[in-house]
Amino acid sequence: MKIVCISDTHSQQGELFTTSSRLKLPEGDLLIQAGDLTSQGRPAEYAAAPSWLGTLAERFTHGAVVIAGNHDFLAERDPEAFAALVPPSLTYLNDSGVEIGGLRFWGSPITP
Repeated sequence: MKIVCISDTHSQQGELFTTSSRLKLPEGDLLIQAGDLTSQGRPAEYAAAPSWLGTLAERFTHGAVVIAGNHDFLAERDPEAFAALVPPSLTYLNDSGVEIGGLRFWGSPITP
């Protein structure tokens, strides 16, 4: 399985991932977004990031796994609200695990 891992996109998805972008994602079977979807954790930032990631995940055979990062403050303040913003097509790991393609993944977004 080919895994593509990104992180620290900090609400720059429009700038980073357009067709004319300087960042090109390779093809793969699974995308992992390992945190920091947002810069400041503001509600408006969460409106765009998860839906964009859901669209991006369509390019991967096994979709995408999302783990909140230290800038995704909503995930710490209100984990249920953050999880509700993640489209059902994505796998959100919050101190939980999942098996995909015979591999096990664990996500722990808030780790002291």
